[in-house]
Amino acid sequence: MIAIDSRPQYDLGVSRYRHKPTLDAFGKAVEIERRRLGLSQAELAARVKPPMQAPRLGAVERGDREPGLLLILRLAEALGVTEAYLMDAMRDERRRRVASGAPDSDTK
Repeated sequence: MIAIDSRPQYDLGVSRYRHKPTLDAFGKAVEIERRRLGLSQAELAARVKPPMQAPRLGAVERGDREPGLLLILRLAEALGVTEAYLMDAMRDERRRRVASGAPDSDTK
């Protein structure tokens, strides 16, 4: 008999079970920090080790791509901040959006 795994299966690229407002807020936090450093998307993408492609970074900044833990760590290092700083900035951005009346709901 073949056992069927009943656990949800996740796409390691873009998750179907993403929380769009959180992704938008994380992307905005990355974008704000990148702009503070005066870097283009291509320049930041080249700083990430190993380098990533600028369109992928753009997708993260727009909230169109769910970054994995390793990418979050790599982005923080490339930006010269801690992971906690990015998470705090993401939380602050979400609070700002909610306070301004932006929708804060799940999308799939």
